[in-house]
Formats: sequence, C-alpha cells, structure tokens
Amino acid sequence: MNSFNPQIVVVGGGIAGCVAAIAAAEERKSVLLVDRSVRIGGNATNSNVGTICGAYYRNSSGIPRLTGYKFCELFISKLIALSGSKPINYHNGLFVIPYEWSVLQSLLEQQLKNADVTIWNEAEVTNLQTNQNRIAQLDVKKDGKRFQLNTDAVIDWEWYRLSTGSLKYVVIVFLPVCVANFQSK
Repeated sequence: MNSFNPQIVVVGGGIAGCVAAIAAAEERKSVLLVDRSVRIGGNATNSNVGTICGAYYRNSSGIPRLTGYKFCELFISKLIALSGSKPINYHNGLFVIPYEWSVLQSLLEQQLKNADVTIWNEAEVTNLQTNQNRIAQLDVKKDGKRFQLNTDAVIDWEWYRLSTGSLKYVVIVFLPVCVANFQSK
C-alpha cells in the first residue's frame, strides 16, 4: 500500500468541497481533494443543475447583494465574466446565477490549481482509522491502487454516503472552525 501525507484531506469535490480545499490551501496547508466522480463540481457540473444558489442574500429590493465573503465575491464575478450570465431573481428576492457546467468546472479547476490543491478524481475513501477519537489514517482507492493517507484533518462533504457505508465514524469538520484553528496555531 502506498503512503501519502497531506495536512488536509477534503472528501467530496462539489462546490462546497472545492471551496473548503481552496480555503485550507490559502492557509498554507498541503491539501488533497478526493472525489469519486470523473470531474469535480459535484451536482453543479455532473447533473442538470444550471444555477448557483446561496451566493446572494434573499432580499425584496430587487437588487442582488452578495453574501460578502471575499472568495464568493471573487468567484462569482469570475463566473459571471466567463459565462456572460447575470444574477436572476428566481423567486421573491432569491437570486441565482445561471451558468454552463463546463465554464463552472474550468473555473473550479483553475482555482484549485492556483491554490496548489492536489485533486484525485475517481477515488474513494475505503476505510477510516482512529486513535483516541481522532482520525489517524484514511485509506483511499484510486486507479486500482490503495493509499494510506496520514493527515491532520479531514473535511468531509460526502458525510451521508460515508455515514451509511462501512465506515464506523462520521467526520464533519465545518470550514469556519477549521480555518479558525489554522489561524490560532
């Protein structure tokens, strides 16, 4: 079995997982993003979603207002510039961004590359080992090979699948807590 030691492992390459990986990498951590799909982006690129919700506050003014997170502002402005789309008032002040999935996928890949995040597509967590209620190791299968990942933290965006599978532990680390911990060290 091969060994690999990233400081942070992010399980799940949807938008939330990609953002978590980028945020962790911006804290100068070595990050591995593990996703079971052929391409990153989760449902936003692998199914017929077509809009991003949650980037704007719901409001009755008729004017879209971004949530205010710097990454969100930069990412959405790049997506708008690349796709030529504009926020639309979907329903009662709920604004969404329409996009072409390939544009979103390319933007996510570029952002991950710029942040120096390692991406393992078509990879799956097969086992989780703990020591004194802390994650000691993840086993990941990729390209027919098995890897033991010794890591400091796991950010899991596929918690439902993992919690209903053969794993004994559900690992959910919320990003703001994770980032706060990085900054306090």
